[in-house]
Amino acid sequence: MPPPDEWTDYELGSLIGIRDELLEGDRRALYIIWLTSRLMLGTDDEEEDMEMLAVPPVPPAFGTLTMAQQALAELLQVPQTLLLAAARHSSAAKPAPEDDVVAWVERLPQERRSDYLLRLAHNEPGLSRLLVKELRALNQGKASAAPEMGQ
Repeated sequence: MPPPDEWTDYELGSLIGIRDELLEGDRRALYIIWLTSRLMLGTDDEEEDMEMLAVPPVPPAFGTLTMAQQALAELLQVPQTLLLAAARHSSAAKPAPEDDVVAWVERLPQERRSDYLLRLAHNEPGLSRLLVKELRALNQGKASAAPEMGQ
């Protein structure tokens, strides 16, 4: 795929959501970028043909791209037919686990709760993700019932 002949103005604000999606483990934007790299490299060389055999798996829910992912595909000029072909090899989205965050926070030691509150007051970036990660690790394998008395 040759580069465009002229510069196109584009509103990059539509791509802001990709950062959060990547931090949450959504790899669909990375797959769009990989598709673009394949288009740009072409397959004229036998070595590149061999490299094409190492195709990464299509991420789940590729058939339902977010608005930010659609904007990325548009910016990178990925043909819609290629996106649709990749989507046919994508599994359905896995439902998010039901997190009983209220019970999890109750299990968090008081000093950790205070620490998170202080960090929140200082607007620490990414704190929400860190808290949820710690809560999940702390409560892995535990039932989501309310904590027993004395805990």
